[in-house]
Amino acid sequence: MPAGLVRVDDEGFVTGRNSAARQMSPTLASAGPAPHCGDLFAMPWEQLFDRAACSVAEPVELPLWSALRLHALAHRAGEAPTGAAAASP
Repeated sequence: MPAGLVRVDDEGFVTGRNSAARQMSPTLASAGPAPHCGDLFAMPWEQLFDRAACSVAEPVELPLWSALRLHALAHRAGEAPTGAAAASP
C-alpha cells in the first residue's frame, strides 16, 4: 500500500491528504471541513511539531482513535527528512 500523506498547518488542521491517507481514516475521507489532528490522533498533536523540529528524522508511532497505530515521519514543509529512517521504504 502506498504511503498515506497528510499535510498539517501550524494550528493542527489538516490542509491536505492523498488518496492512501483518505483510505486509512474515515475522518480523512470526508469531504467536510478540514479535520484537526486532535480528531485523528489519540495523542497530543503538538508532538508532531516537536518531532518535525528534530534534526534527524525518526519515525513516531501515532495511535488513532480507532485503536490502530500508524508509523509516521514528521517533517517541515519544504524540508526533506534526513537520517536512516528517511532512507528506508
